[in-house]
Amino acid sequence: MAEEKVAETRQWSYSNEGTVYDVSLFDDSGRAAFTLLLEVTAEINTLQKRVSILQASSLELNRVIGAQLTDDAILAQPEEAEVAKEA
Repeated sequence: MAEEKVAETRQWSYSNEGTVYDVSLFDDSGRAAFTLLLEVTAEINTLQKRVSILQASSLELNRVIGAQLTDDAILAQPEEAEVAKEA
């Protein structure tokens, strides 16, 4: 028995102020803008995830560095550094 393949068609919609619009009825420039909006939104989501990862990495790196902040590693106290700049 032959299997029938049903073409999957996705109906895109665009919502604005509570009203839903059928994107297939947009003109060419509207459909192109909608496609670009989908890509831009996906890129924003990717970048937000990347920023979250980088922020978490920054926290961990600062934690590791914080463990290295011993009295032996001090070059100058903030007050001493200020006096040195004025001299």
